[in-house]
Amino acid sequence: AVRDTKKRAEQVKINLQANQYAVGILRIQQNLIGQKQNIKDFLSAVKDTYFDRECRTYLAQINEKQLVILFLGGCRSRQSFLKTVKEGMTAIGKSMEKYYNLSFHCILGRVCSQWTQIPASYKDALSVWKGFLESADIVICYEEALHHKRDPGNESFERPRKLEQDLVMHIQMGKNEK
Repeated sequence: AVRDTKKRAEQVKINLQANQYAVGILRIQQNLIGQKQNIKDFLSAVKDTYFDRECRTYLAQINEKQLVILFLGGCRSRQSFLKTVKEGMTAIGKSMEKYYNLSFHCILGRVCSQWTQIPASYKDALSVWKGFLESADIVICYEEALHHKRDPGNESFERPRKLEQDLVMHIQMGKNEK
């Protein structure tokens, strides 16, 4: 399976040689359906402008509102890799909001040291993405979200349980009135 994966990566011209690996899910906040802008093509064209040479990116479009980005870093440390990814994605996000009135969040999975762990990084990003509501940060890291959830005084990544209960109660009351 490992050899097959390496062959497939080579076929699509992905160089898997790196010190760190992470998967980011780009969650686009605006409706692009029917617009001629192709976010994947745009990001492919500008990504090298925003990222250090030590960070390579590969993009895959999942649907019109979701894009997966594979980050591969040659940085010496995990912290410098995360910093490079965060700074690059934040700069892209600010530019897109300013010039194209388009906002997004990049949910970044766990940083791995082996390319065979890329699927786990994607699963981590997906687990945060599914429970994600809103954040002021453009880049949300798996480890930070996990730490946020564990902190009992911080509920910014938790589901709004009280609002959910109120909504269910109002729906039930509406049904009873009919």
